Amino acid sequence: LLHQLLAMGPLVIPWALSEKESMDHLNETGALAVPSLMAVFVSCLLGLCISVSAFHCRQMVSATSYSVIGNMNKVLTIIINCTIWSHHATAAGIFWLSCCLVAGYAYSQVKPKGMP
Repeated sequence: LLHQLLAMGPLVIPWALSEKESMDHLNETGALAVPSLMAVFVSCLLGLCISVSAFHCRQMVSATSYSVIGNMNKVLTIIINCTIWSHHATAAGIFWLSCCLVAGYAYSQVKPKGMP
């Protein structure tokens, strides 16, 4: 939530400078209709839920494990990207990304000396 609030600050300036044109365009395109506003609200709510779940996840695991979890979550995005759109990563890009994912899968924390 804090990130979203901080990002809004710099965006106020261009919005204020083009307010009349922006509002006219939003009215003409129907972006201020109830379904559009509900989609924005649901998107914001999902973003908030993702942030809260990230905080809970971060409390349960180490920072390094959290980074690995974040990188491993890219698998679904990659699969969707390759199956739906025709403009996606090259074969070499997917190969190197697969190498990163395999390394993430093989990752384990180093045990301190003296621990079994």
